[in-house]
Order: sequence, then structure tokens, then C-alpha cells
Amino acid sequence: YLLARVTFQTSVRRLGGDPIWITPSALGDPENLQQTLAYLDNWVDLVVLYHPDPDHGFQLAQWIQAPVLQAGSPCAVLGDLYGLMKRGRDILNEQYLFCGPAGPQGNAWQEAAATLDLSLTQCCPAGYALPDLPVSHDLPTAIQGKDLICTGAYPRENQEAFRPYQITAQILAQANPGALLSPGLPFTQGVEVAQNAVTSPYFVGYDFKKNLVQLEQALLLH
Repeated sequence: YLLARVTFQTSVRRLGGDPIWITPSALGDPENLQQTLAYLDNWVDLVVLYHPDPDHGFQLAQWIQAPVLQAGSPCAVLGDLYGLMKRGRDILNEQYLFCGPAGPQGNAWQEAAATLDLSLTQCCPAGYALPDLPVSHDLPTAIQGKDLICTGAYPRENQEAFRPYQITAQILAQANPGALLSPGLPFTQGVEVAQNAVTSPYFVGYDFKKNLVQLEQALLLH
């Protein structure tokens, strides 16, 4: 939430625009949202929405003439792919592993894989799989042959089930040579990712996220 706000405000300002931040509570009751957006349409050129449900963006887009851009996980996934490209990697031929439950981050990776025909596998406990995606319930097996490893937020109410899925430097050593780790945000050291993974050469989380402003500026201009 914080990073999405900071990066988009920075992106708009550097393009010469004027970002206006509106909290959900300021938009009024859900039943009046359509009316509120009709008024906002008089004064804004583009809406950037941060919401875990991508369908919410499609709904808002029906009520306002200005384009609606979904922030958060979709942009983060594009940022990871852009980071790979900047390193000279062929993103269409990489092998991707998403570790985590079905949710906004997993949905964004699945959509990217379907759009670009990427080879994506999910690794998670039983009962947390995304529909129509190859899934493995054993992390040491799933990580073999993978080039980019990403994570989604593990549910705090069932940490015990996800304990075997923590990404460690030892686990990463079983991936392809040159494999990279870019955890989805937010992540917690000691839950999704071990500290020795964050301090390892595999970790590119900070490096890939610095591309977000350039990527978001391209989306805004488009």
C-alpha cells in the first residue's frame, strides 16, 4: 500500500502531473460511489486504484470515463518481468515458481503467465492452489529447474501449514544457476523468506522494485 502510493505519486509528479490521494473512506458509502465518481470525472484525467480484487477496477471503470489503472500486484509482476529484461534475460523462456496461496499476487502472476504464455508453477499446501495452474506441494522438488522465484503473502492464520514453504538460501541453491528471488510485497523475514535468502546473491527484491517508477510512468503515458 505504502510503496504503491509513493511510486505512483512520484511517477505522476515526474511526468508533470498533479497526484491527488483519496482514501476509501473519503469516497463515501459504497452505494454512493458511482455518483462520487461521476463528479470526479469532471476533474481527473486518470484513476489509479489499489484494491486486492481486480474485478473492483473493472467495476469502477464502468462508472467513470477516465482510464482506471490497477496498482499493487499487477504492477509488481510487470516490474519483476521488466527487471529480468533489464538483465538481458528472455522472459518468455524463463521458468517461474510462485510460492504462496491463491490471492492478489498469485492471480497477477497467473494472468501474466496466461497473457505471455509463461511457464509458471505454484507451490503451496493443499487447499491453497490457484485454479488451472500446475501446482506442487513439495518446495525442494518444485524449485528445481526454476529461474525466478516469487512469493505471495502467507496466511498468518495458518503459519504452521506454510512453514515448509519458507524460501531459504539452501532451497534456492537447488534452482537453476543464476536463479533469482523477488518476493511479493509485503513479505516477512522468517515467514515467507528466511533472512539468509534476503542477504544472498539470489535476492533481487530491492533492485527490481526500483524499476517501478519507470514502469508506472510507461503505463500512465499509455
